[in-house]
Formats: sequence, structure tokens, C-alpha cells
Amino acid sequence: PSHLLTRVLLRVVPIAVVLLVIIWLAVRFSAEQTVRQTVNRQLAVEAAYASDITAQNMLSLIAATEILATNELVVNGLIDFEGRSNYLPPFFASLQIPGPAEATITLIDYRGRPIVSNRGDMPDYSTREWLPGVVGGSQVFYFNGDGTLHIAVPVIYSGTPEGGLVVEYTAEAARGMLA
Repeated sequence: PSHLLTRVLLRVVPIAVVLLVIIWLAVRFSAEQTVRQTVNRQLAVEAAYASDITAQNMLSLIAATEILATNELVVNGLIDFEGRSNYLPPFFASLQIPGPAEATITLIDYRGRPIVSNRGDMPDYSTREWLPGVVGGSQVFYFNGDGTLHIAVPVIYSGTPEGGLVVEYTAEAARGMLA
């Protein structure tokens, strides 16, 4: 009888071991697939959420710039050639767009020449490709090659765009705000 038992075990055990290994591999593969699919679904949900938050932050920055462009001092500063030096520099010196990062805010005329800025440097925008769009009444926002965020909106006087308001964030500030 023990000889018979040994023969049965020698024939059954290897088959059982092979079957158990196959079952284990199938369960492991199935579990990995399930985990992978769950992780991918969750990543897609989180990516969509992050994208929505970034879009909302961007829209908020554009809206704040547009609101500032309708400010009476800003609008009047475009047409008041003689008196604007009395009120625009103090106004712009303390000017900030809502948000965690500081932005450079520059008022430009219809040719892209700077009138006043909240920073010491006032770049000339006369050769920028977006200028015709802004003085044509459109808003522009883009990231340049170094990651700097630029937002430009028209400043309208009596229904006509007479210049623009340009807001610029450094690449680091833009990443921090939009992340």
C-alpha cells in the first residue's frame, strides 16, 4: 500500500503543483491588471481635475486683467497726456493683480509704447506679434519660450481700443499659480 501511495503522489503532486502555479500566475496577472486599470482611471480623474483648476486660475488672471483695464484711472491715463504723470505712477506703484505672485503690469498705447509700469523697467511692445490683436479689441495670453506668462487686454475708450494693459508673470511665478 505505501508503494501504491508513493506512485500516486509522484503522479498527482507534480500536476497539482503545476496547476497551483498556473492558477497563482493567472490570479497575479488579473490582480495586476485590475490595479493598473484602477490607477489609470484615478490618474485620468486627477489630471482632469488639475486641468480644470489650471483653466480656472488662468481665466481668473485674465478676468482680473480685464477688470483692471476698465479702471477709470487706467482708461483716462491713455488719453490724458499732460496730467497722467500726476496720478498713474502712484497708482501703478502699488498695483497688483490678485494672486500669490507678483506680476509686472504695464499700460501701453496703441503703438505698444509703455506709458507706465508697476516695475522700474518698461519694455517696448511695439514689435510684438500680438499687438495688432490687442489694439483690435482682442485679449491675448501665451507662454513664451522661457515660460513667462503674458496676458494682454485692450484698454477701451469711447468704444475704441486705445491701448492695452500687459501683465507678465515670471516662469516660476506662473508655475506656482497655475499648478
